[in-house]
Amino acid sequence: MRIAIVRHGEASYGADSDAQRQLTDYGRKQAKSTGTQLKDWCTEHTKLLHSPFERTSETASIISQELGIDAIPLPVLQAGTPFQKIIEWLQNTTETDVILVSHNPMVTEITNALVYGVEAVSQPRLVFDTGYACCLECEYPGTGCVELIKRIIP
Repeated sequence: MRIAIVRHGEASYGADSDAQRQLTDYGRKQAKSTGTQLKDWCTEHTKLLHSPFERTSETASIISQELGIDAIPLPVLQAGTPFQKIIEWLQNTTETDVILVSHNPMVTEITNALVYGVEAVSQPRLVFDTGYACCLECEYPGTGCVELIKRIIP
C-alpha cells in the first residue's frame, strides 16, 4: 500500500466557522508545490481523498489539478476525528494507493503512529507544517509497520 499524507495549505482565520476557513494566497502556492512534488508518487490507481472542510477541499482541488485526478471528500478525514479511526479506515479500505489531505494534529498523529508506533504520537518525530506531506509504503498499514519514503516540504 502507498499512502501520502498531506496537511492543508496555510488558511486564513476570517471565516464564520472553522470548517469555512479558506486558503491564503501562500496556502494556494503551498498546495501547488506539494501537488507538483507528488507527481512522481502518483500512479493510475491513486485516489485523492480529503476532509470536507473548505481549506482541505481547496488544497485537494489544487493538488488534483497538478496530478490530473479527481479529489473526493471523505468525512472521516475531517478535523477532530481521532487518528485511530483513520488508521482503521486504511486497514479496511480496498484502495492500494491513496493521498489523504487533512488537518493537524491528525496528520502528525497518523504518520507518527504508522511509522514509529503509537507511543510516538505523544512525542512526534515527524511534524507537519501547512502544506507538508509524507509518502509512505507498507504491506499492511499497522502501527509501527510503515516505511517513510519521502517528505515533501513546499
